[in-house]
Amino acid sequence: MLGTNGAKTLAYLLKRPLLGIHHVEGHICSNYIQQKDKKYFGQLDKFKFPILALVISGGHTQLVLMKDSFDYKIIGETQDDAVGEAFDKVSRILGLGYPGGPIVSRMALQHKGTFDVHKGSRMSKATFPRPMLNSGNLDFSFSGLKTAVLYFWREVSSKLHNKKDLEECKEMVCFEFEEAVSEVLCRKSLKAIEEYHPRTFLLAGGVAANKRLRSDLQTVAEGESVNFSCPLIDFCGDNATMIGVAAFSRYLKLKKEKDLNSLKNEWRDLEADAQMELE
Repeated sequence: MLGTNGAKTLAYLLKRPLLGIHHVEGHICSNYIQQKDKKYFGQLDKFKFPILALVISGGHTQLVLMKDSFDYKIIGETQDDAVGEAFDKVSRILGLGYPGGPIVSRMALQHKGTFDVHKGSRMSKATFPRPMLNSGNLDFSFSGLKTAVLYFWREVSSKLHNKKDLEECKEMVCFEFEEAVSEVLCRKSLKAIEEYHPRTFLLAGGVAANKRLRSDLQTVAEGESVNFSCPLIDFCGDNATMIGVAAFSRYLKLKKEKDLNSLKNEWRDLEADAQMELE
């Protein structure tokens, strides 16, 4: 609300147009931000429609179909926890800190295999569920996966008696958790590609910074001969640039349609809306 009122004040004082931009739209448009010779620029005509976007963040896990610019249809979404929220909760379960995404990803990369729990015994690797993998639709669920990690950690951590074993077990849990997340996201994305036949597949949101997920999802898209794009790492999380790019792109569309009069009173009428639909 403070940000919206600040923007309205500036728009009135500077006589500039004001556009309200949906947070998820900003994440999707972060793919337009390019870099060359250490300079950033926007390439608004880069992608061919129809576009399928997978938005993965702390608050969202959505598959969004775009048949044209700013034409959004949510064809799949999480029924409980978002994937970024699941990363944070797993990190908290393991006592690793916040934000959980980068920490869990780093721990997963350090995993080298199973390890000794007690002298002379060997611990088999954890296998976590893949929620809604065979649900028949494009929706997601990550609450059960997080709960499976919690129960596994409670059971196993009580048997570990030194710091090295605890650390190696955490690495294994992070690896297997990330493995489960990747499989669910990839399989659901593949199903959406096969059903809707997009020409472009976009990754967006804070969790899009995860290198494992970027690589796996790129493999899925390119395996189906679909162009793949993900944002520059610096623009995966929430940032002002992605909102600016989305606003400028919408402005150009309104200008082309000679509909700029619709912006004249936005500084008066625009209100913050946490329940705003993506449309």
